[in-house]
Amino acid sequence: KACEILFLGDWVSGKEAERIGLVNKAVPAEELDEAVAEWANRLAKGATTSIAYMKQSMNAFIDWERGLTLQTLIEAPVSESEDAQEGKRSFVEKRLPEFTGR
Repeated sequence: KACEILFLGDWVSGKEAERIGLVNKAVPAEELDEAVAEWANRLAKGATTSIAYMKQSMNAFIDWERGLTLQTLIEAPVSESEDAQEGKRSFVEKRLPEFTGR
């Protein structure tokens, strides 16, 4: 669908883009700042080191060879990070994790 839109130059509304999965969420302009803040806060409360590595890995898979190399390089650092350990501890202790980005 994305290729069709790009190739044909069709205009797509925010709601239609949301419906077809082209965007995560469509909101009215007056709700945009609140929606962005909510999204950012959710990300900030997550395992930011792991999120950063996932983002790098996803971007790297555009170039398959680079992606495989990057995936190999990040598996150990991510699994050994403080956030990874905190995630495991919090799961076992049945509590919300307190990630630090390390």
